[in-house]
Amino acid sequence: MKQCFITLIAILMLAGIAHAQQTREQSSKRYIATLGVLLDSESAANTLVKDLEAFSNETPYRYDTVLSTTQRLLATKATPQMRRTIPVLKIFGPCADAAASIDGSDDDFSEIVFILGAMRTSDSTNTFSDLARLDALGIPVWRFIATGIGRSEKVVKDLSFSGRLRPSGTAELLLVSFTQSYKGMAAKLAEVEKKKGVQ
Repeated sequence: MKQCFITLIAILMLAGIAHAQQTREQSSKRYIATLGVLLDSESAANTLVKDLEAFSNETPYRYDTVLSTTQRLLATKATPQMRRTIPVLKIFGPCADAAASIDGSDDDFSEIVFILGAMRTSDSTNTFSDLARLDALGIPVWRFIATGIGRSEKVVKDLSFSGRLRPSGTAELLLVSFTQSYKGMAAKLAEVEKKKGVQ
C-alpha cells in the first residue's frame, strides 16, 4: 500500500512538471508572437525570448514576469525600429540585482525595469516622481546620483524636482551604480531560493 502511495505521488509530481513545461512553452509562443509584432521581426523575437529564458534561469524572477516586463518596456516606443534599439538585457541585469537587494520580488523587478527603461529612453519623463518611486522601493537613488555627480542629496532632489536632471543620463548613472553596488545579487538570490526549493 505504501509503495502504491509513493508511486501515485511520483506520477502526480511528473504530471505537474509536464504541465508546468507545457504552460511555459505556450507562454513562450504567445510572447514570441507579441514581441514579433512589436519588433516587426519574428526572428528578433525568437532570439530575444531565448536570451530572456536564459536570464530568467539565472535569476529569481519568473519567466512570465521577465517576458511581460519586456513586452511592457518595448511598448514604450512608437515604432519597431525604435523598439529594436532598446538594450533589454543591458537594462535587466542591473535592475535584477537592484531588486534582489531589496527583496527580490517579481513586482519590484518589473517596476524598476519599467521606471529605468522609460527614463533611459525618454527625456520627457518626470524624473522626480520616478526617482521617488525607486526610493520608496528602498533603493538609495538620491545617494547614488549625489555620489555620481558630486553634489549633496538635497541638491539632487532640488535639481530633479525642478526638471534639471536629464532622465536618460540619470538612468544610465543609476544602471552603473546598480552594477557597482549590487552586481551578482540576483544570481545569488536565485541560488539560495533553488537550495531552499522556493522556485
